[in-house]
Amino acid sequence: NPSRFRLPKIMFFFVMFNVGWRNETYSVFKDHFQSELLFDLERTACPIIGCKSYGVHMNGFVRKGGEILMWVGKRSPTKSRCPGLYDNTVAGGIRYSENI
Repeated sequence: NPSRFRLPKIMFFFVMFNVGWRNETYSVFKDHFQSELLFDLERTACPIIGCKSYGVHMNGFVRKGGEILMWVGKRSPTKSRCPGLYDNTVAGGIRYSENI
C-alpha cells in the first residue's frame, strides 16, 4: 500500500530531544481514528511533531470499609519518559490494526 511508509529520517528528533526510540509504530490518520491512513510513525515521535495517538487506560477501584480506594501505578525510575511518577494501572497504545 503506497500510503503506508515509515519515516526513518525522523530519528534526528530523538537525538535532539534525547528521547528513546521504541521500535513501535503508531498510525497517523487524515481526520480521526481509523479514517484514511497517511503513514506509520515511530511512537515516540508522535507528540514531538504534533500527531494524535490513541490509547486505552484503566485504573482499579475497590470498596473497603465503606470507602472507595483506588489502585495507583507508579512508573519505574529507569523509564525514559516520566520516571518514578504516578501512572495508570494498565495502559497501552492502539495501533491501526487493532480494534477497541
